[in-house]
Amino acid sequence: MQKYNSEVRILVCDISEILDSDLLIKNTAFALNYNVVPPVPTVCRAGEKPFSRLFYIKQGSMEFYTLDKKEKILTAAEGSVLYLPCDFEYYSEWKSGAPGAYETVLFTLWEDGEHIELSDGVSLFVSPEENGFEENFADLRKVWLAGAPGYRLEFKARVCLLLKAIALSKMKKEVKAKYKSIYKGIMHIENNYLEDTCIEELAGMCHVSTSTFRRLFVEYKGETPIKYRNILRLKRAEELLKSGEYTVSEAAEASAIPDVAYFSKLFKKVIGISPSEIKK
Repeated sequence: MQKYNSEVRILVCDISEILDSDLLIKNTAFALNYNVVPPVPTVCRAGEKPFSRLFYIKQGSMEFYTLDKKEKILTAAEGSVLYLPCDFEYYSEWKSGAPGAYETVLFTLWEDGEHIELSDGVSLFVSPEENGFEENFADLRKVWLAGAPGYRLEFKARVCLLLKAIALSKMKKEVKAKYKSIYKGIMHIENNYLEDTCIEELAGMCHVSTSTFRRLFVEYKGETPIKYRNILRLKRAEELLKSGEYTVSEAAEASAIPDVAYFSKLFKKVIGISPSEIKK
């Protein structure tokens, strides 16, 4: 496992931000314990854990404190998925009762040579009430323990899928909590941005007026629905052009903006450079 370099810059980003990021996953591993006898106190000090963890409590519950145990950080019940950042100091113990059980995924995230953390402290990523990720952890466990040829690549791929699922779940939960009245329209754009769904149809999905839908959407994204949809299309086109497998006209067609002149003008305005420059 690669040793953590404390001189590497650490960037903290919200997990929902990773959906549009080109991240590299390193130092992956899997660990489990199905017979934890409480309280089993754990002290984690700086430099001792050169990796981040997604920690799934299969049975029992835990309490996390600051290292000096003067302040409780959180209590995590059975079914919770926690994020434990690299190099973060804390004290934890299992609450009394039945034996505890956990599964944990170890990894580090990187982008452009910078170490990425998804929180600056112990965080509850998934509560027991919303947990639908037991199958993801079961798949990771199966791949890791089997150790078949290519298992590390498959394990990394499944870690990516788990992070994506958690990020999408968090994004949907936040959107639904704040913009419940237009939630269906928002998710339709996010999932079907290549379709030419008009704002009247989007508003109709949500049973609100077009003016209300537009106003709330601008409040949510800072852009009109159509402009935001075009941004998603252009980001997709940028990925296609960077692959080197698409001409400008092919990328324009594939991103549902077939008018090449208009596509090029819009691309430069949003992305900052012309599509032909990316091809170079």
